[in-house]
Amino acid sequence: MLSKMTILMILMLMVSSISAGSFKVGNAASRANFKTVETANQNGERSAIIVKKTNTASAQLTGTYHYKSGNYNNTISVEEQGNNRLRVELNASYEYKINGEWNANVGEAKGIVTLDGNTAVLVPKDREDCKFVLKFSGSKIIVKQESKSNCGFGLNAYAGGTYRKVNNKPDFSESDENSTSEQNPTTETKNEPSGLTGTYRYKSGNNNNAISVEEKSNNRLRVSIVVNYEYKVDGEWMVNSGSAGEIVALKGDTTILVPADFTDCQISLKFSANKIVVKQKGTVSDCGFGANTRADGIYVKTSNELNANVMDDDAQPLPDEISSERVNFKRGKSAANVLGKIAKGEEKVYLIGARSGQTMEVVITYGGKYNDVVFHIVAPDGSLLMGMAGEELAEINSGWKGKLTKTGDYKIVVGVIEAEKADFKMSVSIR
Repeated sequence: MLSKMTILMILMLMVSSISAGSFKVGNAASRANFKTVETANQNGERSAIIVKKTNTASAQLTGTYHYKSGNYNNTISVEEQGNNRLRVELNASYEYKINGEWNANVGEAKGIVTLDGNTAVLVPKDREDCKFVLKFSGSKIIVKQESKSNCGFGLNAYAGGTYRKVNNKPDFSESDENSTSEQNPTTETKNEPSGLTGTYRYKSGNNNNAISVEEKSNNRLRVSIVVNYEYKVDGEWMVNSGSAGEIVALKGDTTILVPADFTDCQISLKFSANKIVVKQKGTVSDCGFGANTRADGIYVKTSNELNANVMDDDAQPLPDEISSERVNFKRGKSAANVLGKIAKGEEKVYLIGARSGQTMEVVITYGGKYNDVVFHIVAPDGSLLMGMAGEELAEINSGWKGKLTKTGDYKIVVGVIEAEKADFKMSVSIR
């Protein structure tokens, strides 16, 4: 029978073999799942045991993570799928105030990713130019946004940061997988109206507008606005138009759309039963709209289907061709001043004869209280001297000068942008 000392020596030799790596546990793949842990008792005697490794990167990853810093308020939802695969949804939000009201520019990216060690890379569907690197560390995720673009996010929205786990349950949206970018106001979820999806129309005078609304999840709407200002030139209908569209967040019954390319333009939409009350803050130039177009108005729901085309059969008839007034010069003079009054939605047309090779100059010397009287010039052949009507309105509405290439009557078409009524004074010269 072995003595206690002999048994102790045998055990020590076994521990020594384990520490030296001679203990065999299955094949190489199996051994990779085990590690040696040294311990010591109260007498300082050391020993070693073999334990199975714990995958700290993938253990208990499922849940919701939050990042808040300054104007940034972001979340990530994670769900373990097995075989080192994770379902990930990232929502980024940049919050700010407009007229004392909180709004937010937002963005979304989601997909199924593969966990490599403690790191996963998310590349949103249809956005191969955008990459998010997620590094898991305990109850945190360190996110780096690596891209050559803004990933389709709203203005200033950004995903980078250290996210902390706040819940063991992920909070996934139910929106379709193709939705990867969104824009605008805050994410509060109270008193939101339902049944908003559909087409809404507004028709008043020469303005013929439509809004298409599609409800998404998490109080988000896909909104598309088309604005048209319709008028006749030489008996032919012409249209100055504009459009804006983004995915926006609904706060109560209101949202604010800020077009990604025109951040000085703010279009507020307040939903009420089957109507939308729309207010536009910003000029036609701020919003990228054509001359005399505006989004303001009370839009009435006409269909539960999505259709932003306002040029359909039920459009109300527009006024007949606008009457014109001829500009005459006094004997020996090459310039004249025109005084007039104009109302919102109205146009005044002034005719002036000129020859090819002459130089015309038109200047609004007084544009009313708000200095918002504008004009464009139509050549005898129907072409616009200043490009497409409205495209350059902000730059040319106060004055234009150029050499003429046609002989005949030129039309100076005057309108007003915002004022209900305006007096104006215009100087016209031909040299």
